Amino acid sequence: MLTNPPKRSIILDRTYEIALRYEPYKEGSMYSSEHLQALLAVLTDFPTERFDAIFLHVRSHGDDDQIFQVAQGLHALAGGVPFILFTGTDGQRLGGTKPFEAWPGKAVYTKKLEELGIVEVQHTKAAYHTRQENDSFLERAIQLNWKSAVILNGGIQLLRSFLGQIKVMQEQNYWMRIYAQCPRPYDLHKIVSPSQGGQPTRRMQQVETEMNNISKYQARGDIASFSDLFDYMKRRQTIK
Repeated sequence: MLTNPPKRSIILDRTYEIALRYEPYKEGSMYSSEHLQALLAVLTDFPTERFDAIFLHVRSHGDDDQIFQVAQGLHALAGGVPFILFTGTDGQRLGGTKPFEAWPGKAVYTKKLEELGIVEVQHTKAAYHTRQENDSFLERAIQLNWKSAVILNGGIQLLRSFLGQIKVMQEQNYWMRIYAQCPRPYDLHKIVSPSQGGQPTRRMQQVETEMNNISKYQARGDIASFSDLFDYMKRRQTIK
């Protein structure tokens, strides 16, 4: 049993402040208190056991600060056992062919991890957005009979990636004990490129878009509902 608590992140306080500023958080509106509860659930999550793999969601240029250091810490926490998975592309954006347009590419990520002493790296099949990454992670987990993993993503995108992983497990009826982690500290004022290599903006400005995307993808059935998330976290430790 792992009992080390995660370091408190300023993103928790900032997320709460941002949520309260938005008018949509009023009762009966587009957003609900469930959304904030779900955010806090994943942002305060931490693995309580040794795990088989780290599912690393690649980030756009400039948006991966501290993510490799968190991977290093998780790798050490689990005794240097887990594999680290991420998409095996060269940074092309969805529908594009230009390398490094959306993110630095698998060679850069692999080198950065190796420089931190992590050689247990695996590349999944090509994935160009978060839901495709969810699918490719579970595909590899099924192949290798993995039962537990940690999702590692940016703080703003962590909830959506976790909801996507739950949805994929539902569809494939292959259940794992999945935990969530994000970089700490996490500077919400840093200017970074959003997903798919768009115009750089402050992370703070990307929060509302992310919230809207979650609502949109839930309505389409691409990611799990908040009630699915709460139910999953309640029963996670019973999954064998």
